[in-house]
Amino acid sequence: VLNPLDAICNMPREDAVCINQLKNAKQIDEGILQARPDVKIFLPFRFLFYRPEEVFQPNTYNRFL
Repeated sequence: VLNPLDAICNMPREDAVCINQLKNAKQIDEGILQARPDVKIFLPFRFLFYRPEEVFQPNTYNRFL
């Protein structure tokens, strides 16, 4: 059983495998595990405020039922 429901994963178990016990089958580059990233990407966002009259217009909705 992968990730048992009782969530007892702090000791070895024979009846289940916890997520923290999984290992990668391939060798990985240790450089990707460094604490500091090579590049930081900042995604700007903002909130747009609309009046209901700008968004909703009467009798313009398609009915799908």
